[in-house]
Amino acid sequence: MTRQQTPQEKHKLYSLKNIRRIRGLDGSGVTASIYRGGLRVGWVQIPADGGAALFTFDSDGDRAPFEEYVEHWWDTSQTQVSFELTAVEFARATPGFTPRLHAKLKYWVTALVGAATQVRKFSPAP
Repeated sequence: MTRQQTPQEKHKLYSLKNIRRIRGLDGSGVTASIYRGGLRVGWVQIPADGGAALFTFDSDGDRAPFEEYVEHWWDTSQTQVSFELTAVEFARATPGFTPRLHAKLKYWVTALVGAATQVRKFSPAP
């Protein structure tokens, strides 16, 4: 018999790896792999022009748990992640405003990319 995961365990499984900036005429976009634990489950690309993000998952059953995770992240991340993202700040400061799921997914990616950039920026010199 397998043990049921608590909500906290269930929602701490996803991360981004292989983050790459895509330079274009409109600025800089992002591409990255989405991981759950140590397993790659999908891929995301956010274009430089701020258009719709493309989320691709390796199997049909991977998208729904990821979306649940991002919904949970949106509701709980106010003190967990430090980053500059005007849209998220606006959304949280505006009573009654709840972005669509797709926007939350983009905010999640942007937050992790921003956090990874800060870690690299302040890494100790070798």
